[in-house]
Amino acid sequence: MADREALSAAVEAIVREREEERKRAAEPEHQREQPVAPTSKLRTSQRFIEIYPFCYELYPDEESQAHKVCLDVSAIGARSTYERTELKTAVEDVLKRTKAEREKASRAAQEAARNRDERKRQLAKVPLGVAIDRWWLGGFGVVFLARITLQNNSDRRMSDFVVACQTYGRSGTAVSAASGVLYESLAPKQRGTYEVNLGKVHPQSARANCTVSPGKQ
Repeated sequence: MADREALSAAVEAIVREREEERKRAAEPEHQREQPVAPTSKLRTSQRFIEIYPFCYELYPDEESQAHKVCLDVSAIGARSTYERTELKTAVEDVLKRTKAEREKASRAAQEAARNRDERKRQLAKVPLGVAIDRWWLGGFGVVFLARITLQNNSDRRMSDFVVACQTYGRSGTAVSAASGVLYESLAPKQRGTYEVNLGKVHPQSARANCTVSPGKQ
């Protein structure tokens, strides 16, 4: 039982390490923290051949992901004598789970790209393109705040934009309305992103629909 628990703990540790590596790789280079060297960078080949022979029997290609995961699982599990089947199952578990995480991240990135494309289409198809990037409740949960992007697709300057929002509770019932004027100006074909404060709304607001129209053209 203790051996199995050690192997499970090793799998969890490697999965976490692979996820951290993936997250660091996705960050801009100047924001990345210097990672602690993983097990694979602390080993010497001959030493590990002697201590962990199963990994070299099961996965002889030292550059393969499976081989590296096998050594990491063995090292973190602090055992060199796991049964071949146990070790192989653990390695396959790590590979399967890290692949699933990569696929999940890829799907999220694709969805974000589709949303950006849809946002661009929404902004470009009318004289005043409007995208509500996000909204939230501030001021102890009763002040309606939003970040909006506006794009002037016309040939005339627009300014003093009227922002009007209706909020709804989780049940779908309209619970409050809020509005305000954004005293900004957009030249023809210009785009701008702004944060607006529309004042107090119902604290149970869970969804909102907003419209924006230019006060001056």
